[in-house]
Amino acid sequence: MDAGRLLVLFAALTTALFALPLIGSAADRQPSALQIDSECRQYFHDACSEALGRWLTGGDRSAFWRYKASTPVHKTDAFRYGTAHRSEPTDGTFVVFGQAGPEKGNAVYDRSNGIVFFNVGCCTWYDVVAAAGAEPPPKSLVARNLAALTTRRGIRLGQTVGDVRRIYGPSPLRSAANQKAFRILSYASTRKDNFSLTAASCLMTYDFYFKRGRLAMIDFGEGC
Repeated sequence: MDAGRLLVLFAALTTALFALPLIGSAADRQPSALQIDSECRQYFHDACSEALGRWLTGGDRSAFWRYKASTPVHKTDAFRYGTAHRSEPTDGTFVVFGQAGPEKGNAVYDRSNGIVFFNVGCCTWYDVVAAAGAEPPPKSLVARNLAALTTRRGIRLGQTVGDVRRIYGPSPLRSAANQKAFRILSYASTRKDNFSLTAASCLMTYDFYFKRGRLAMIDFGEGC
């Protein structure tokens, strides 16, 4: 076989080789919820549930503070939960989900009022969330009456945009990516005396999600 034909054959084989997937498609390599649960259970046992993680988080939240779009406030806030006025449901069901970290927290559920209250975090971020209109969870959670759940500054589920602005101050009502059913008031603060959302590396965030004009979710977070 002459050199020219050898070069043509080599080029064809090389093209065919690089056209093949190395390990499989991206979809093939993406672990299933069952695989993630199985790996998680090696360390956290029955606390692991990808289904419960999806039910709690409902997808990616807005995190306006990452884009310096939150309205700065100087007063901090936290939930007042139960007779001890705790800021998070430390008496709730321990939950673990996700690949990174993984994400861990506690959750309680009020079936009569359709309210879920949970904390979840990993690495350099942490959220405490109260949400109304919650369908029954895919896994049993500690039951609590959350009808009286409020924040230290007097925010509670069911309030109007005007109610929140009267307490927190003026802020634009925004649309949220990946949360199209909601409109959001977003605030943020830092513990530093020299207050600057632009300069701060770690912030406390206060996001209020409205549906049909009423407060449907409160998300208090810390992130760096």
